Amino acid sequence: MNVNGENGSDSDGAAADWRSSRKLKTFHQIQEEAMRLFLAKGYEETTVEEIAAAAGVSHMTVYRHFPTKESLVLSDEYDPIIADEIRKRPRDEAPLDSVEHAIVTSLSQMPESDFDLFVARMRLVLSTPALQQSLWVNAISTHRVIADALIDRGGFEGDSFDLKVVAAIAAVISGVAALDWIQQPDRDPLAALIRGGFAAARRAFAAMATNASRADTAAS
Repeated sequence: MNVNGENGSDSDGAAADWRSSRKLKTFHQIQEEAMRLFLAKGYEETTVEEIAAAAGVSHMTVYRHFPTKESLVLSDEYDPIIADEIRKRPRDEAPLDSVEHAIVTSLSQMPESDFDLFVARMRLVLSTPALQQSLWVNAISTHRVIADALIDRGGFEGDSFDLKVVAAIAAVISGVAALDWIQQPDRDPLAALIRGGFAAARRAFAAMATNASRADTAAS
């Protein structure tokens, strides 16, 4: 199954260290066991203690990696990878372009198994009210990670609020693309849908600017 469709370079910063660490291996082990149990028994019916036993760790180890039961489904390691890619982009590049490139590059580093797990996680979210309530909190966290990375990169002459707006737009585009992607039986590459989402946003902004210019001309 072609879920990626984009080629990119390996990250060589902190995100790469995180991906190869023992901590990440434990993270994946716990999350995979949690998802197996959630899908077999149901989200509400599965306890953290059962997940810990299945993963061969203590329940305190589970909580060190996943502070809440909801985060066992909603969390992944890609926010720090995206942030690392944003910080490596040229300082004079448009912020929205930098975020788009960072997200697509991060997707190019995802193994096939991670895409399959992502689909299972998001389908569980869509069928579980308790997880849907936490999805917004998770989206806010991703938005903050993107905004902070843009601010750290520097090179932008506008206010930091502008970068927060860009981060929010990018998070919404990615979320809409991901939700559309997991519901398609014959999926296009997720990266292609995200690129299409950014292109659609740019067209909408251009149309708004044109309409505003016409309104100003008519009023003068």
